Amino acid sequence: MDFSSINDLEPNYQNIDTTLADPIVFEKYSGEEHLIDLGVLGSFAQSLNLDKRWDSDHIGLATNFWIKPTDELRIYNVTRPVTSFTYWLGQQAEQKIYLTHTQNVNRNWNFTFDFNRVTSEGFYQRQKTSIYDTWITSKYKSNSNNYILYSYLKYGDLNNEENGGVNDITFWETSNASSTSEPVNLTQARNENNNLEVGIVQRFQFGKSSIVDTIKQPIENVRSSLEHAVMAKKIKWRYQDEAPDSSNYDHFFFSPNETHFKIENKEIENKLTFSLYDSTRSKLQISAAHHYWEAFQVGNSVIDSPFTDVPDSYEFKEHHLLLGAKAERQLGNSRFSVWADTEIDIIEFDFKNVETSLEGGVMMQLDSGQLSLEIHSLERGPNFIESNHHSNHFMWENDFQNIIKTGGRFQWMDDRLNLSLEGGVDRYSNFLYFNEVAQPNQFSEFQHYFIDLNKTTHLKRWLFKTSVLYQGVNEDSYSNQLNLPDWSIKQGIAIESRLFKKAVHAVFGIDGQYVSDFSIPEFNPLTGKYFVNRQVDQDPYVRIDAYVKFKIKRTRVFLRMDHLNQDVISPGNFLVYGYPQPDRNFKLGVS
Repeated sequence: MDFSSINDLEPNYQNIDTTLADPIVFEKYSGEEHLIDLGVLGSFAQSLNLDKRWDSDHIGLATNFWIKPTDELRIYNVTRPVTSFTYWLGQQAEQKIYLTHTQNVNRNWNFTFDFNRVTSEGFYQRQKTSIYDTWITSKYKSNSNNYILYSYLKYGDLNNEENGGVNDITFWETSNASSTSEPVNLTQARNENNNLEVGIVQRFQFGKSSIVDTIKQPIENVRSSLEHAVMAKKIKWRYQDEAPDSSNYDHFFFSPNETHFKIENKEIENKLTFSLYDSTRSKLQISAAHHYWEAFQVGNSVIDSPFTDVPDSYEFKEHHLLLGAKAERQLGNSRFSVWADTEIDIIEFDFKNVETSLEGGVMMQLDSGQLSLEIHSLERGPNFIESNHHSNHFMWENDFQNIIKTGGRFQWMDDRLNLSLEGGVDRYSNFLYFNEVAQPNQFSEFQHYFIDLNKTTHLKRWLFKTSVLYQGVNEDSYSNQLNLPDWSIKQGIAIESRLFKKAVHAVFGIDGQYVSDFSIPEFNPLTGKYFVNRQVDQDPYVRIDAYVKFKIKRTRVFLRMDHLNQDVISPGNFLVYGYPQPDRNFKLGVS
């Protein structure tokens, strides 16, 4: 079986089921290790690393890590039909299903179906979650390999109840406290998120071409290629609260009447990429893209609203022009790359309102890994929610200055050492955040630096996996307002064993997480945004999980205990004010 991704149509070859690696278990669809969320599957998540928060969507919602992103799709090519099925069952009626079926119509044409399903009642009141994530993909290539066509259809649906957090954050101190009976702030609120996306990628390759269609490295000799990609996406997000009468709303909500807030987002992107090859030693790539984006916001006005002349809706449009160039050259056993990208954003066809971003870098690829250096000057305007919000609780129309991020970063990846080290320093100007009353505001200027280390070590039957994030800003007060811990560390330790005359492959492991003390954020469910906490700071957060995995032929069985240390160090933890992390719980699964 071989597979590739939408961003790279060249195949990567691997045998089926050769390891005891974890299947996708719906914790998060993300390589980002350091995150905070509301303690329930499907809730809004935010990276603890400020550097990762720059690439937010145009709407401005907190990133949804539970719907698989397009660039993580795999395009398969198999010699016979293959089906993979994983099922997890946990406490509080938590169920997770991951199903993949792929087969070739003929040696050049493949179809794949992915279906993901999550349901959970949650550990606290009003935490019920339902997630669907479905993909249909197809890949076709000509016999000469001079034409490749890839298409996909994606539909994601996420519904979860919103409880606004618990009423009393000290309820753990009561000996007879129960999470399922603890009163919450919102009793009739919920979020709905729908995502529909279709895409087609075509590549025309010119010149002599040959490929070995087996589980071996492909052999190609292509002189040039032209690739065209088109994508259309539609996203709907709706928040509704039929009884917003809790005192939790007092400091930023004004009306006790029923409210709803809805955003519809549409995107269309066309991208053209031309690549020129000089055998296998050199490559020149030039790309151009046009990305059209529009959003439509709907709020509700009520008779006793404190605002006057509140429009029922608001529309916003942007055009993004992207140009890029990349050159590669093989020198001995090393490969050097130089690249540069520019993006020009035009708001509402107003050429006086233009955002320009430039970034470039160099990369050296060696036998054991790669080293890359990057410099950038990025500019973006306020996103949709930061600029405009109309409802019976909020109304703002802000004329903020564009946000500018200038700096550089490096990344070193070593395959032999199983090591990845990334770091960077950036100066932010006019950075946007949500203040103590949950409304957008701007900083003047500050600097942020970070180091992110990921290391995997094998010592005979032992496996150690480490992820360390260290960061800081040059103004301590900004660190509190940005909700940034200095340290976030994850450490995993596992040991492998062969049981029952080597018929069973077993792994026993412990995962630990440590987050240093920091000013945890609050969360405004009406806008889906984290904002500055006026209440308390969080002591260092420690969490320990334990698991056992068994593999018998092609069947894998998983047993897991999350938050094993609850009641040992502390009765519970918050990473967002008022939203407890899940209690200790047991899960089992089969794949």
